[in-house]
Amino acid sequence: MIGKKVAWVRDRHIVVKENQTNPLAPDLQKIQNTALDGLKNLGKLVIFTILKIYVKLGNFLKNKYNELKTKIRNLKNQNQTNSGLLGVETNKFLKVVSEYKNKLSKMKNNIDEEEEKKM
Repeated sequence: MIGKKVAWVRDRHIVVKENQTNPLAPDLQKIQNTALDGLKNLGKLVIFTILKIYVKLGNFLKNKYNELKTKIRNLKNQNQTNSGLLGVETNKFLKVVSEYKNKLSKMKNNIDEEEEKKM
């Protein structure tokens, strides 16, 4: 039986065995050692997997962050160029309108002067 000393008599010698177990049952110490080795290997595998995922996720997020930064920068530059072009066109338009008004006022003054001369 487990944990008891069993005395066997063989050829008039006393043999003392500790932890006598059933020969069909596996050795509990071997099972414990095998389980501990398996757990150690599993722990190493889990730590390796976690570190691998951490590094890959970090690189993925860094790449996406840089892509978004460049996209935002491009959109910002595009908006600035568009607003700059619209501002230039608006100024040109206002300039053309003011020139047209000046021409009209000169023409109107010329017409008024001619009418006064005729009278």
